[in-house]
Amino acid sequence: MSQHGSGGGEMMTTDAIKSRPDAVQRQDLSPRVRRWIRIGFAGPGAVVVALVVMAGMSLWLPKGAAGIDHLVMPLILVPLIWVALFFHACLDGKLARIAIVSLGLFAIHAGLIATKFIGPKPATVGKHR
Repeated sequence: MSQHGSGGGEMMTTDAIKSRPDAVQRQDLSPRVRRWIRIGFAGPGAVVVALVVMAGMSLWLPKGAAGIDHLVMPLILVPLIWVALFFHACLDGKLARIAIVSLGLFAIHAGLIATKFIGPKPATVGKHR
């Protein structure tokens, strides 16, 4: 049985990782900039993405028995979507993952909305007076 508990492999220290030439060390953004990006994704970014997801949800949710479930459910779920995006932006350690999730949801639902408006118009049945 190994003393390290990692199956016999030896753990690398921080100094060993820093001295390795192939180790990726990225400090592109200062902590202040990272904090403001996180605030942007947690605050107004989460609100905007939640509203776009709400608008897009009405296009992919089934209509239901009364024919209004696809309109009511997104309204009910907006606070939950906003809270999920807010806490994800606050608690996730990687800004790239926060950006991928938020911008991915935004792009998918904005694309659904755009195709709804750009798509072919339904044919009219008769002439209206």
